[in-house]
Amino acid sequence: MQYQQSDMISGTATAATTQYLRVKFVAAGTWTLAGDEAFQGVNQYPVLAAGDPITVRDKKSPGSQIMIASGAITKGDAVTTAASGKVASGTGGVVDFGVALTTVAGDGDQVEVYVN
Repeated sequence: MQYQQSDMISGTATAATTQYLRVKFVAAGTWTLAGDEAFQGVNQYPVLAAGDPITVRDKKSPGSQIMIASGAITKGDAVTTAASGKVASGTGGVVDFGVALTTVAGDGDQVEVYVN
C-alpha cells in the first residue's frame, strides 16, 4: 500500500501535457487529462510523453492553485470545469469548484483559483 502524506502525488502520465491543467486518477498510479468532469488534482510540471512521470497537486491542498483558463475570467468569478483540463468562468461546467483570485484575458492564460 502506498501512503501519501504530502499534497503532491507522483505517478505516470497517459499523454504529454503542459503544466497547470486539471487531471484525474485512472488506475495503478496513472493520471490523465480531465475533461469537463470531476478531477483529483492539477499537473505541476510539463510532461513530454506518455509514460513519463507526473507530479499532481491534490485539489484539496491548502491555499490557492494555478490553473489554465479556457477564456476570460474576472477576479471573484465562480470557476467551473471546462474541456481539455482547463477552467472557465461561471457555473456551467460539470463541477463548480472555486473562485478566481486573479483576472485573465483569455484561453491559455494562468489563473489563480481558490478551490472550495
